[in-house]
Amino acid sequence: DNIPCYTVSELGEMLPISATEGSRTSKVTNGWNVNYDHVDSSKGYSCGDYTEADARGEMLIYLLENHLIN
Repeated sequence: DNIPCYTVSELGEMLPISATEGSRTSKVTNGWNVNYDHVDSSKGYSCGDYTEADARGEMLIYLLENHLIN
């Protein structure tokens, strides 16, 4: 069975422009980090995972679950 999944660039396109303006995606020793400096105008958020797609996906889930994007 084929399971549809998003690519790194598709996940990047799903993140809002306002979030991406304060963002950094960086390769680290054991994976990738995605950092947003001002997600909700009061604090930043950082997440990381083994792949860039997983790290971006985690950030997207965080933004959605915390009602920071629709």
